Order: sequence, then structure tokens, then C-alpha cells
Amino acid sequence: MLKGIPHLLPVINNALRAGATFAVCAPPGDDRFRVFLPDCPASAPSSAVFEIGPWLMPYSRRITIGNEVSSDEARRRLETLPDAPASSPLFSSYSTPQSLYIANVSSIIASCRRRKGKSVYSRVITGKIADGMTWATLFEALCQTFPQTFRFIFYTSGTGGWMGATPELLLHADFTAETFRTVALAGTRPRSVRPWDTKNIHENLFVSRYITAKVRHAGLRACVSPPYNVAYGTEIEHLCREISGTLPAGEYEQLFDAINPTPALCGFPKQRAIADLRRYEPHSRGCYGGFVALRDSREISAFVTLRCIQFGGPLMRI
Repeated sequence: MLKGIPHLLPVINNALRAGATFAVCAPPGDDRFRVFLPDCPASAPSSAVFEIGPWLMPYSRRITIGNEVSSDEARRRLETLPDAPASSPLFSSYSTPQSLYIANVSSIIASCRRRKGKSVYSRVITGKIADGMTWATLFEALCQTFPQTFRFIFYTSGTGGWMGATPELLLHADFTAETFRTVALAGTRPRSVRPWDTKNIHENLFVSRYITAKVRHAGLRACVSPPYNVAYGTEIEHLCREISGTLPAGEYEQLFDAINPTPALCGFPKQRAIADLRRYEPHSRGCYGGFVALRDSREISAFVTLRCIQFGGPLMRI
């Protein structure tokens, strides 16, 4: 059993019931969950904050939820709040129609051929939560299924509710050691398939070279690891290369924006891929493809917001 999850279920339920801003998360492999509420005094000078970056938002415009509080303190603050007025979620029951999806993919393929690039198109699937479940119990099940990911659930009035289990590190920067680490996580296959095919190997190399070029353009040196496998649950795995180096203290924001989003979420060249997505995606990505992060005085760990859902009322959007 994951430590603290049963204790946190009323925290999550009360926050959502009251429409209160909050975040709960756990880093990969960690069974201790951390709670963040706004307008709370920091428990220590090194207290962490939770940060959210919607799609294409630069780091300077991030949404910050802080500070970190104990689960007991969070429960005490939230259980006395009145219920929020009934409201609709920030999205409708819209799902991308198959005919529109096929037509837009065809148009994007044609655009990519003309410019010899890549665009990563997304679509919307909307469903309903299962009978007898709450968003808190669904989050608990998600955390138990994907323990080696960054697991998160948060709500703000501007973003709505989101939860996910993301395997993709965007950037870790150690301010004391002045080092950074990121990954090229690209290439996916069923775990039963061996070996990696040429397409997946090429895709990973492309993302790795792109990130490495951005690092070097920022005047930094990059060390790239050999490829290795990263499992996601029991069914699939990804191909991964780690990219690391030295990063002077205080300069992580420049590198952050240089690599966010990577070609794996956006495409290449970046601005032409974004133009394709703005033209052909009929929906807002919201927080999908952006980032979620933990930051304190010593370090920041940011992860790409994927393998996630947006939720509100009984509806959820994938």
C-alpha cells in the first residue's frame, strides 16, 4: 500500500468539493505524497512549491501552488470550507469526431511532407468516471498502477482539475551542485516485443540530438547516456537517453524554455509544428503537453504533463 494515500483521500475530496486550489504529488518511486495549498506559511525555509505550466507557457508565467503543508494541516483547512457553487467543467462532452481527426491528420501529413518536418497532433476523448468511484479513488488507483512515474492531481479555477502519471522528466536542476539532467524519452513498444525497430530508434535519436543541440546553443556541454528501456506499467516501455551536464546557478529558466516542448510533444521545426497544431487542432490542449514541477531552494524537478486527464463533474477528458 502507498503511504499516506488513504489519509489523503478526504483532503482531495474536500478540496474538490470546495473548489479550492490544491495539489498532491509524489516523485517517481516515492510512496510519500506531498500536499500543497496556497496562502499557507512555509513550514521551513527550504519548503517546496508545486508549479504548473500549461501548453506552450514559458516558465516565467508558470502557476505556483505553495507552500507544502502536512496532510493534517491540509485536512484541517479544507474540511471547514463550504461547498462550491455548482458549475460546469472547463470543457464539454466533446470528443474529436473520427472524420475530422482523419481529415486533419491528412492535412498535417501533407504539411510535414512539404516542409520535411514533423507535427504531433492530439485529439480529445471524453468519458465518464465509473460508478462508485471518486476522483480521489481514481487517483489512488493510478498511483498504485504506475509507481515509477511522477503522479499528480491538482485543481485551480483557471486550469480545472487534472491528474496523471507521467514518466517523462523535462528538467532536473540541482542549484547547489550546479548540474542538470533531462531525458529524450521517445520510442514506444509493447514490452513483449524485441528488439527495438528502426523507426523507434530513429525517433529517439532525433529527440536526443534536438535537446543536445539546444543545450549546446545555450553554451552548455551535454553528456548523453546510451539508450535504455523505461517501463510504463506492465504493458509498454519507452526508449530513453539521459542528457546531463553543468548548469550555473540561476540559469535554469533559459534551458527550461529552450527544450520545452520537445519534438516528442510538438514536432519539428518547433514554430512550424506549432502553426500546424494551431491550425488543425480544434481544441485547447490546456495543461496537456506542458509541465508540472516541484521546486525548493535546492533544486527543481519538472515533468512533462502527459498520460493525464482533465476532469470536472462526472466528465473526464483524455
